[in-house]
Amino acid sequence: MQTKLRKFMQVTSTNSERHPRAGGDLAKNDHGLLRGPRLRGGPPKRHDGLCSSMYRRLVLSLLLLLPISFAQADTAYVTNEKDDTVSVIDLDTWTVTRTFEVGQRPRGIALSPDNKILYVCTSDDNTIRAFSTETLERLHDLPSGENPETFIVSPDGGRIYTSNESDNIVTVIDTVNRTVLAQIDVGVEPEGIAVSPDGKIAINTSETTNMAHWIETENYQIIENSLVDQRPRVALFDDVC
Repeated sequence: MQTKLRKFMQVTSTNSERHPRAGGDLAKNDHGLLRGPRLRGGPPKRHDGLCSSMYRRLVLSLLLLLPISFAQADTAYVTNEKDDTVSVIDLDTWTVTRTFEVGQRPRGIALSPDNKILYVCTSDDNTIRAFSTETLERLHDLPSGENPETFIVSPDGGRIYTSNESDNIVTVIDTVNRTVLAQIDVGVEPEGIAVSPDGKIAINTSETTNMAHWIETENYQIIENSLVDQRPRVALFDDVC
């Protein structure tokens, strides 16, 4: 089913270029949050040594439909951006069983690893809202930075990585303490976001810069930038790295 939803472009060391490593140390912004180093200027240079089996399995894709996540094998959730709602779909009958309000301009959507929490990115509210998958009741809000568009939950469920399109940053959120851990400067119009199965590397794509940015999750630093084709949207890791 998922193969029908996405059109994939494989990225390997033979068809992509790398941007020089972003320089500088971590610094705090005006709000006391960690900020990653900004990208250096100049034309991209090729680096062939970064690729590993994990990176070669990364897929950048163009998302053709609204984000869909599954709490169970027979349930799907769909964000309705203009109606400020989420639709719940029964996959046995392919019908909408419930539609509920979530906040202004819902976009990204994801589940916690245990499938008990449904996270919804409400962009115009500048927050990520958590709902119970059992009752669909709102549990709490998470700080996300301004204009969050897409996000990913870490494999252990402890962190969320969010693309903030207007500010050109990735915000890292602690889901337990409900606080912002860091904000990382990336390229222009960040959108796609993914985390490796082992949780050690996050990948963010910037649509205008045409790059994939590799982020170490231990220290929130960009370790490499890969030049890709125009307007990369979604990033995915293979389940096995």
